[in-house]
Amino acid sequence: MIRQSMLATALVALALPAAAQDAAAPAAGQGTFSMENVRSLFEDLETRSEAAVSNQAWQDLQAWAETHVAEDGNFAVEGSMVAADGPVVSYQVAMDGRDLRRLTAIPAMMQRMGGGLVSEYSLDATVETVDELPGGAGASAFVRIRETGVISPPEAAEETGATGAAGVELEPKTFDSMAQCGVRLGDEGGTLVIRSMACTSHTMM
Repeated sequence: MIRQSMLATALVALALPAAAQDAAAPAAGQGTFSMENVRSLFEDLETRSEAAVSNQAWQDLQAWAETHVAEDGNFAVEGSMVAADGPVVSYQVAMDGRDLRRLTAIPAMMQRMGGGLVSEYSLDATVETVDELPGGAGASAFVRIRETGVISPPEAAEETGATGAAGVELEPKTFDSMAQCGVRLGDEGGTLVIRSMACTSHTMM
C-alpha cells in the first residue's frame, strides 16, 4: 500500500504543469521548447511507430528512442485493460530510460518469431500544452496518446490450432487505448529529450 501511494504521488508530481509550480513560468516560445517543436517530436513518433508495425521498420523507432529518451529518465504508467469477454486488469509499470529503450526492441523480436502480431495499427499523439520551466530547467507538456489496432495470435499458434489457458481458441482482438501523459522535456545540444513521463492509460479490447 505504501509503495502504491508513493507511485501515485510521483505520477501526480510528474504530471503537474509548470504553471502549477510557478505561476510566473513563461509559455513556450519559439525556441527548442516551442509548441511546434514538441508537436514535431511526437509526430515523428507517430510516423515511426506506425512504420515499425506495418513495415517492420523497428530500427527507426529504436533510433528515435536512442535520440529522444534520456537514459537516466523516469517513466511510469498506471492503467487498466478491459476485455469485452474477459476480466479487467489493472497495472502499474515504472522503468528508467535504459529499460524503455530496450523495450522498443522486444516487438521486433516477437514479430520475427511469430509473424505479424499487430495489424491496422494507428497512433495519434496530441500535444495540448507546453510550458517552459523557470530557471532553464526544461519544459512541461501535456500529451494525449491514442493507439488502435488488431492483435493476432502468432502464425505458429494459428497453424497448430493453439488455445489459451482456458482452452479457448485464440482469435484476433481489436484494441483501443487512450493515455493522458505529463511529460518533462530537456534540451541536449538543441535536441528535445524526454526526461520523464507519467501516464494514465485505459485500453478496451
